[in-house]
Amino acid sequence: RAGYYLGNLLCSKGRVEEAVRLWEQALPRQKSLAVLHRNLGRAYWKLHRDPDRAIARGRAAIAAAPADYKLYYELDCILVDCGLAEERRALWAGLPADLLANDVIAERVAMFHADDGDFERTLKILGEGWFYPWEIYKGVRLLYVDAWIGSGILLEREKKFKEAAA
Repeated sequence: RAGYYLGNLLCSKGRVEEAVRLWEQALPRQKSLAVLHRNLGRAYWKLHRDPDRAIARGRAAIAAAPADYKLYYELDCILVDCGLAEERRALWAGLPADLLANDVIAERVAMFHADDGDFERTLKILGEGWFYPWEIYKGVRLLYVDAWIGSGILLEREKKFKEAAA
């Protein structure tokens, strides 16, 4: 793991291209090291704006550590940036059920369903979850409000005006 560790050190010193080269050299010997895949994926995305390689490394990281919620979060961020709804659907469909208890993941899954127009499912996830109230963070509340408004808009389109107003 020496090349991996040296890559981490170089990355922390702002020498990211050198770090990427070392991580790539370490990869054949460290295929099961999720954080190595994750680091390469982030570098491919942030540095090179290479979504194909970033997504491939994100998937490899999840395969190496399927219980690490942060890997799902980071891959979803890339998929959102790229506008890849079907890939997001596949990501969340393969989520281990116990990870939905994590508030970060529950919010991302609810956000996916809201983006997909499934406000009922969004509200179900938000209603069943517990979300840590970080200082000044309003994202979950705004998602909740957006889901109710989206539900109302869909009802209005179906000419169900009383239900929409409620």
